[in-house]
Amino acid sequence: MVEVKEQASRFDSLMALQDVVFDEWMARLRAEIKGAGSLSSAVLIDTLPVLYRHLAALATGEVSTYDRSTIAIEHGGERARLTRLDVQTIAQEMHLFRSTVLDVWRSAKLQFTDDELDKVVGAIETATRDTISGYVAKQAAFREQFFAALTHDLRTPLGTAGMAVELIGEATDAHRVHVLAKIVEKQLGLMSRMIDDLLDTMSAHASAAKALEFAETDLLALSKEVIANATLTSHREILLSGGPANGMWCEPALRRAMENLLNNAVKYSAEGTPIKVDIILFDGRTIWKVTNQGNAIPEDQIEGLFQLFRRVEHPDSKQKTGWGIGLPYVRSVAERHAGSVVVTSNPQETSFSIDIPDDPRPILAAAPLAAPCPPSRAALNPGD
Repeated sequence: MVEVKEQASRFDSLMALQDVVFDEWMARLRAEIKGAGSLSSAVLIDTLPVLYRHLAALATGEVSTYDRSTIAIEHGGERARLTRLDVQTIAQEMHLFRSTVLDVWRSAKLQFTDDELDKVVGAIETATRDTISGYVAKQAAFREQFFAALTHDLRTPLGTAGMAVELIGEATDAHRVHVLAKIVEKQLGLMSRMIDDLLDTMSAHASAAKALEFAETDLLALSKEVIANATLTSHREILLSGGPANGMWCEPALRRAMENLLNNAVKYSAEGTPIKVDIILFDGRTIWKVTNQGNAIPEDQIEGLFQLFRRVEHPDSKQKTGWGIGLPYVRSVAERHAGSVVVTSNPQETSFSIDIPDDPRPILAAAPLAAPCPPSRAALNPGD
């Protein structure tokens, strides 16, 4: 521990220990809280330096404006938006913060009165309550956004399907009935995909601490199957290039991610233009890339595509459907394969690439954060 110079003021002495406190706290956090090990120092520390300065002021009688701030509430909101920590782990991290602060101060041989320590401990307890309140409030906002999106986005396909059903009852021409039935089928398929996205994403977030179940997977064969299904439902030309690609992956999770990317490519591409799928092998990694022609995604909105329940305004104002859950699910699949999703977009074309190692198991072994592989549709519906 750092030795504090006697001639320094007590407040300055405590501020000189700030880096020591946070280094020790982060070490404890990563050792004791599952999921913290993968988070960067910037994400872990967040707004806590402002709280630390307030604690130093309380312990030494310095003036602090912290009580008039929303720092702790914002810390909770950041935990909800940027991490997978829950209320229990947030309470644990704040408990570790309190014990670390007091341990470091004691090791530096600083002396405090009981009243000073009571103020410090009380401030941390208040900050803990405010942090949890901020976390809960942000989670509640997510739920409100979800239900708003749910009622809005299901209304359109449900209404269209209902109108088509009514017209079928009035139709006398067989061709007209067939056309209307196709409309109903398409709208029901849209609702089904939206619900699938929701369930798969919720499964990923709810079980994020468990490992995927990897098995030998033929990505080329899987790609051909997914593309055939997408071509059938979208009536679009989808071109596949690339040779055999085999790896230890979770086939059902990759299937859902690929379906999401192809659905997006169909949805946001210029009508009549081909969609390209490329399989690229490079140095023990495999890239599955989908490219479509259409309007560019604004650079400042790309990251928002991957935030759960956040819907980004697309340049084509007619394309506003979706709950903002498909792409977050795609990212979760890539990350749970020790990989990532790369987006490139310009006025000519937009591409999404799933970049994963051929065998993610050694990479994930140290700190697995993946969700269990969802069962296949056949396993869920053996009678289909």
